[in-house]
Amino acid sequence: MGTITSKLNKRVLLTGGSGFIASHILDALLEDGRFQVVVTARSDEKGKKLVDSVKPHNISYVVVEDIAKEDAFDQVFKSQPPFRYVIHTASPYHLDVQDPVKDFLAPAVNGTTGLLKSIKAHGPTVKRVVITSSSAAILNPDKHEPVYNENFWAPVTEEDAIRDPAKNAYRASKVRVWPCCDAGPRADDA
Repeated sequence: MGTITSKLNKRVLLTGGSGFIASHILDALLEDGRFQVVVTARSDEKGKKLVDSVKPHNISYVVVEDIAKEDAFDQVFKSQPPFRYVIHTASPYHLDVQDPVKDFLAPAVNGTTGLLKSIKAHGPTVKRVVITSSSAAILNPDKHEPVYNENFWAPVTEEDAIRDPAKNAYRASKVRVWPCCDAGPRADDA
């Protein structure tokens, strides 16, 4: 187990802390024991529930009510001690799609770009950013490929999401995020 000082040098912000992928990442970070983890939650109630669920581990949470809002993550970086790593898993998923743009596309795209802007403006100590996605970004359920790799993208558009939200909104949200990520420097380029 690391010391308090070494953990402060390894602070991790895990967005979407109560989500499926985040729960597995959180387990791995806590099992490792070298990281001080801060998760984002959409409300105090969800944050407290998450913190209570991993006791005796000591994690904390910050509330980010709506990741689609402009500057949603700014306060996280301004008010917290510095983060070394950011793992972004926050992206809504549910089956009751009312408005595909509001429910899926805006949070996925604006949440990711907003987080990256907040890191650039207020997170000078962040050394690594991991942005998770889903197989929904590459799979083509109408014509499965024998093998998928980084050259495959789901053939789904924003228009497809609006036309058939139940089938396409989540998939389109995953595909729409990546162009904003491709423009910046990569850790492997350093």
